Amino acid sequence: MVLVFRVVVPIELFIIGTWSVINF
Repeated sequence: MVLVFRVVVPIELFIIGTWSVINF
């Protein structure tokens, strides 16, 4: 559970960052 959480968080941040750049 913790390992999955630590893997998903950076991916979510990367997706949000990419989406923000595209949206901006």
